[in-house]
Amino acid sequence: MAFSGLRKQINKANQKTDVTCELVEELQLKTREYLQPNPTARAKMAAVKGISKLSGQAKASTYPQPEGVLGECMSTYGRKLGEDSVFAQALIEAGESLKQMADNKYALDDNVKQNFLEPLHHLQTKDLKEVMHHRKKLQGRRLDFDCKKRKQSKEFAVLVTNSIPNHLTLKCNTAGTTPQRSPLPSPGNPKREWEPLFSGNNPPKSDDASPIPSPMKSSGTRTPVVQGPSCQALYDFDPENPGELGFKERDMIQLVSRIDENWCTKDA
Repeated sequence: MAFSGLRKQINKANQKTDVTCELVEELQLKTREYLQPNPTARAKMAAVKGISKLSGQAKASTYPQPEGVLGECMSTYGRKLGEDSVFAQALIEAGESLKQMADNKYALDDNVKQNFLEPLHHLQTKDLKEVMHHRKKLQGRRLDFDCKKRKQSKEFAVLVTNSIPNHLTLKCNTAGTTPQRSPLPSPGNPKREWEPLFSGNNPPKSDDASPIPSPMKSSGTRTPVVQGPSCQALYDFDPENPGELGFKERDMIQLVSRIDENWCTKDA
């Protein structure tokens, strides 16, 4: 999987997690408002619950259903009027009906709290809280990784910058100590016409050719005299290609003809 696709999936999962957290919070709030529509009663119950937690006494408080309050009022005053009155009997029957409605609402309240609100509260305080903790931890590690990556990149750039002068100096020194030799003409390239190295009695002067040594007399061995244009080897050379001549330093090489400006035919 490509890194870009994985990043998209991670961002999508983060968005779903945030939406789920908001959903759970809003569901709990709106459900309590539906079951307990009186905000004053809700605030009073919350205050009583907080005081009970601080004092260490678990005091159960129930939301006063308006149907139950109204039914209790009708039943009380119907009994006070007397059961022989038709109006009093009607009040008592209506009050009992309202009390039954209040009991059903209390049962609904308990059922919703037990089967709906408590699982949501557990999801919010356990699972979602753990997910958010690990996501925050992963975010911190990602930031630390990015910081170390940038630091490593800067250090590598500084190392490369500092190594460039040394590399260039070494390359220049290596190029200065390596002898430069022109390659032999390839068989596919046409050779130039043969040109005599000299014409008439005046041989051409060349930087590579040395003057013809004059015969020297000595009491010992006699140095051989080389007639015609010649040159002296400045270094040892081992032939690498067909047609090349190997020689040693200070060898005298007699030149016969010129192939081009870099190559000559010779006779050792």
